[in-house]
Amino acid sequence: MKKFGFVFLLFSAMSFCEVKINVGTTILPYAGIIENIGKDKINVVVLVPPGAEPHTYEPKPSQLKEISKSVAYFKVGTQIEFENLYLGKILKLNRNMKVYDTSKGIDLIKNDPHIWNSLRNIKIISLNILNGLCEIDKKNEKFYKENYDMYMRKIEKLDNEILHDLRDKAEKQFIVFHPAFGYFARDYGFTQIPVQLGESEPGPKDIKNLIKFAREKNIKVVITEPQFNPRTAKVIAKAIDGKVVSIDPLSKDVIETIKKLKEVLSE
Repeated sequence: MKKFGFVFLLFSAMSFCEVKINVGTTILPYAGIIENIGKDKINVVVLVPPGAEPHTYEPKPSQLKEISKSVAYFKVGTQIEFENLYLGKILKLNRNMKVYDTSKGIDLIKNDPHIWNSLRNIKIISLNILNGLCEIDKKNEKFYKENYDMYMRKIEKLDNEILHDLRDKAEKQFIVFHPAFGYFARDYGFTQIPVQLGESEPGPKDIKNLIKFAREKNIKVVITEPQFNPRTAKVIAKAIDGKVVSIDPLSKDVIETIKKLKEVLSE
């Protein structure tokens, strides 16, 4: 009887320790979205680690090997050079990996890959992820759909808050160091004015023009990112008697990122 009891307990423990499904993605915001839907059924491997800049980061061979063990890969799908370059190498290591394009169904802005910084886009991205998870793990389809519905309620709530809090600020501009919030701006009638275009730093003439523009529009905040040197942003902010606010567009919690941007613009 003792031996039978031990075997029964061992079997019970094994049944509760369900093996997680490995899935890969490119950046942390997508890991956050996937985890909101997949919860404890999914293990997410991210290609670009926290604090790294996707435009310039080079993954180690060990990273590519690790991520190639994934059953599926959820790509951003907006012509990010980094993703285009390394996804092909990952697929050579695992030709059976399913690849899902999370940008499917989104109205893309030319030369702007930052689709995740928009609640309305996140709804589409999340649906693409949900469909992918249900395809690779049919037995947990109900679980994923329930989590997706819960996540959508959070997004709807914040979307309504933004519409209310920023309703009197439509058609206004905000200055950002790196143009990462174009989709947010489109959603709510704003225009983002980037300090940096491309990979090069702005010259003295560019900075002078931005200072002039900010004074004319009474802009008092310059939004920067932790991935970039804030030196130029501080120069502009000092000249307009304003302040620099750091918002991370590559944060794992995309809802918190957009909520912080909303709070800054509400001021």
